[in-house]
Amino acid sequence: MTTTLRADQQCCHNEPIDEFHSGGYRVNNLWSLALLVGLEINRAQALAASAQETYRSYYQDHSRALYELEMRSDLGDAQAAAAEAMLEVIRVDFQHALLWAQIDALLGLPTALIQEN
Repeated sequence: MTTTLRADQQCCHNEPIDEFHSGGYRVNNLWSLALLVGLEINRAQALAASAQETYRSYYQDHSRALYELEMRSDLGDAQAAAAEAMLEVIRVDFQHALLWAQIDALLGLPTALIQEN
């Protein structure tokens, strides 16, 4: 199913509709492209979140060791930063699942987020 724009609407690049359709593009194609670009961005975010989580885990271990040796007491800050990094990884994974659900919906496939019991 392809959605077309009305004559008073503009495409995402603020081009008039007649120029927009003269290139043979459809809104569906732009939506697909936006989702694919979103997946690429999500992949970069996943790598960054994973690296941040690894760093925060090591920093938490370092802070725990210093706390146990009674040299420093920033263990709480390290734990909060580690929890924040874990939350970011979960957020990125959820965003990835939503992007794939949108692609499935665009293709007319059943979405993985809806499970019938």
